[in-house]
Amino acid sequence: MNRILFYLMGLALLGTVLGCEHFRGREDASAELLDLSSPEATVCSFTRAAAQGESDLAQACFLPGGIDYDDIKETLTAEPSSPRYPGKVMMESVDAKAPMKVLSKKETEYGLKVVWQVTFAKGFEIEGQKIEAGSTYDFDATLKKTENGWMIDNF
Repeated sequence: MNRILFYLMGLALLGTVLGCEHFRGREDASAELLDLSSPEATVCSFTRAAAQGESDLAQACFLPGGIDYDDIKETLTAEPSSPRYPGKVMMESVDAKAPMKVLSKKETEYGLKVVWQVTFAKGFEIEGQKIEAGSTYDFDATLKKTENGWMIDNF
């Protein structure tokens, strides 16, 4: 039990250190690695977890039964022989320590569309395109507000 509590406290501290731009400077421990309290918190929690190879934590940001709930887990656990593997490489190339800036939020008939910018810590190739370390990319997702917080439906 103490080990689990220590681990969870460590995750909370890690979440604070690696937090999104809107969490920087926050002094409380509520900016945990998994934070679904706002659209910004959810997309940053997902991105950090995916970048760190934490597929279960990343999937916890997705709406159970939603459009991409199963797909994100398949992508983040893909083996090199899988057609989804380039997506895993891309997500694990994101710099989890760099600020992630939300560029826009727009209500749509499907939910709240959020666009945020990430920075890549290492280079990789996807669909014949070479991505350099330090370059930025805009991710987008549609989120829905639930009783558990904001969750990603479509990434």
